[in-house]
Amino acid sequence: MTNNKSNTEIIASLRTAISQGSNRRVVAIVGAGMSFDAANLPLGKELAQHLIRKLDCDRGQGKIIFEKKINELERKFNLERDDFKTILFALNQMDSKSLMHHFQSALSHVVPHSNSYKLLSALVEKGIINAVLNFNFDEILDSELDKIRKSICAVVTDSDLDFKCPRFPLYIKPHGTVSRPETIRFARADYYRIEPKVEQIIRDLLTEKKTIILLIGFRLKFFDFTNIFYESLVPGSEIFVLDPDADVLDGILRDEFFAGQIKVDSEFSLSKILGSLVPDFLTAYV
Repeated sequence: MTNNKSNTEIIASLRTAISQGSNRRVVAIVGAGMSFDAANLPLGKELAQHLIRKLDCDRGQGKIIFEKKINELERKFNLERDDFKTILFALNQMDSKSLMHHFQSALSHVVPHSNSYKLLSALVEKGIINAVLNFNFDEILDSELDKIRKSICAVVTDSDLDFKCPRFPLYIKPHGTVSRPETIRFARADYYRIEPKVEQIIRDLLTEKKTIILLIGFRLKFFDFTNIFYESLVPGSEIFVLDPDADVLDGILRDEFFAGQIKVDSEFSLSKILGSLVPDFLTAYV
């Protein structure tokens, strides 16, 4: 599906699709771009360079060892050497304790200056969004969801599912969360594997009915998740990209499910876009 419509037309299409109610499921997938919008948290590359400097891996022997680790990951596992999580994985192999200290410090004392996460939480509370997959390690959205009246089923690892049955609204953090450092993906012994119960919940989420995906500030090009979405999304499902950049979808997903890009800019801010999904949202929440 080509994206030759204006922002206003695509937003109208999205509102129409969402209005189909029980015939559709709406899932928001959140990445670093949304936390950057909400609180000016550094994007992956900026945070990676900050941590490289903090661990003295930008000079001397530290730089030599770091480059060797990156080369090994690129050669053995075909990982992108400049990818944020590849860099974190390499740094964790070198000095996990120092990395976690500086990583947590970088994400602490966050003061949101945007209403985007507040609006997303309100959409969850009103039942417009049924589930959120948050790939960020920070807990800005967690804090907002804690404020709403609905009881959220939060899942970070398989252990969270040992004593509860997943229900809606569903909140999943597949790459972990900063207050539970052992859950963060680069700190796990099995770095590459999505935990099986968490993977199954994601698959179930996508297979039960047609799904509208709101892709917000996240590159859906990770090999582990691209395949899950391609194999599981019900035919007729749609992916709407809310991002300044259009090139955030893997080719197989774009060919099959892409419904259009709502370009985030000064005129169509993320808060305005999210607020436009429900009548009177802007006056109520912004």
